[in-house]
Amino acid sequence: REAEKERAKGSGPNSLKITAKERVDAVKDLMFLARELQHPPLFVALLDQPAGSVWTGDVIREALDLQTPCLPDDLREVLCPIRLRPTLFPYFFHANAPLRQAVVKMTGSYFSCESPQQLASKFPEEWPLIARSLVSSLGSSRVATRQASIQAALVLFRGRSWKETNFVLEDLWAIVVKLMDDMEPVIQASVKPLVRMMRNLTLRLCDAKSGSPKDAQEATKVVIPMLLLFCERYKHAQPVCFDVLRELVKVHGDLIAPYAKDLIPPLLTSLSTLEHESLQYYQFHIDNADAAKGKELEAARLSSSRDSESMRLLRQLVPLVTFESAQIFAPKTRELLHRGVGANTRVGVCDFWAAVCAEV
Repeated sequence: REAEKERAKGSGPNSLKITAKERVDAVKDLMFLARELQHPPLFVALLDQPAGSVWTGDVIREALDLQTPCLPDDLREVLCPIRLRPTLFPYFFHANAPLRQAVVKMTGSYFSCESPQQLASKFPEEWPLIARSLVSSLGSSRVATRQASIQAALVLFRGRSWKETNFVLEDLWAIVVKLMDDMEPVIQASVKPLVRMMRNLTLRLCDAKSGSPKDAQEATKVVIPMLLLFCERYKHAQPVCFDVLRELVKVHGDLIAPYAKDLIPPLLTSLSTLEHESLQYYQFHIDNADAAKGKELEAARLSSSRDSESMRLLRQLVPLVTFESAQIFAPKTRELLHRGVGANTRVGVCDFWAAVCAEV
């Protein structure tokens, strides 16, 4: 046995075993695809697609022509019905090359389209189904499907208008925020371009110069409350949400003005909540050890808070404050001043009202 092991090591990798393993993995992924789409006959349709083979002996060539589908055309509606067409988009970007090639060849044979862009442009009436299906696949339990769906979303949602995304924008943002907190390293790496795309898409949808003013106003009415909700619920999403809000205030202040009263209280709260948790721990122990050093640390924390993204956004909102809106959010800021979550918030309330008084 030892001699056989040595000979096996000396002969190098077993290409037949490697090829067999790759084929088994490909078949498993095809099975998972059919199971995810809840249509088992699709597995047979994918297996029937032409594929190259490493086995080129006479027996194989005589037994089966691997370059021609074997199943008759009248079975297509059974194997891959039209209702499955909008759900196939993520699999054009699957990491498993044999599965990806099988999907491309099947859609080329069944629907005369070999790319997701062709499929979307040939059947524009299916776009709502495509968008909803893609959002659903972004939340798949399988890592490979989530990764493929991220790549598909980058292609299919880029450059879309408000009319094409209004029915799915909130759901898309919600699943992207969840993907930002995904524990899988491959998803953490893949989702970064998607987050940038969502940021740019949202800013463009709210820009009256990129579309009609009516669409920009409708998009703003949806985007502002949505981002505020995400800031409140998901701490890891606060930086990107505040970045989008800051750009909206900077470029489209007239559209944001009606929502200033809703933006200011959560931004004041975020001055403390966005601070690193360990600083409060250090503050407690340094205060007990040396009061003078504790005051120095507290002053440094306040200085950092005044230069934070939240405070910069608050300064941009100062010119948008009116007498009517101030009466609405003033009680909330007074409550934060008395029972704020931290010194940064309480000092931020004072700084903000000082800036408002100076502006008036």
